[in-house]
Amino acid sequence: MSLSELYIHGHSCLEIRLDKTSLICDPWLAGSAYWRSWWNFPESTNLDSLLDIWSQQDNLFIYITHLHWDHFHGPTLKRIIKKCRNCNFIIPKTPELRLKKDLESFVSKKYIKEINHATSIKLQKDLSILSFQFGPFFADSILAITSRGKTILNI
Repeated sequence: MSLSELYIHGHSCLEIRLDKTSLICDPWLAGSAYWRSWWNFPESTNLDSLLDIWSQQDNLFIYITHLHWDHFHGPTLKRIIKKCRNCNFIIPKTPELRLKKDLESFVSKKYIKEINHATSIKLQKDLSILSFQFGPFFADSILAITSRGKTILNI
């Protein structure tokens, strides 16, 4: 039995790694955000080294909490999609549809799963998530991640 490992890669990006599965939240790992006015400090984990690991995983799940560019970072997401053919996106299902539409502009709908408020989904044995959404116009979400009897609340 292997352990669940928690990694903090920068700003709002965390990863739970379990066996041959990774769950990543809000990856902003390359360059700046907001018209070159925001930079990761301290510097984030090297994206190329992470891509080498993630591309070897059997499952790669990416949860995007909301549409702000330091959470939904297009340049980082595009690099992940290009290198990791195993990635699936999970987003909160909200009345505001821009997050889904923006994500669909560069990834196929078949790789996007919307999760309802207060709904839990099992990603694999010993790894599940529970999403809580709020805000009808500028939607955001909180994610509870449970693995091997431990729960982390990503707020």
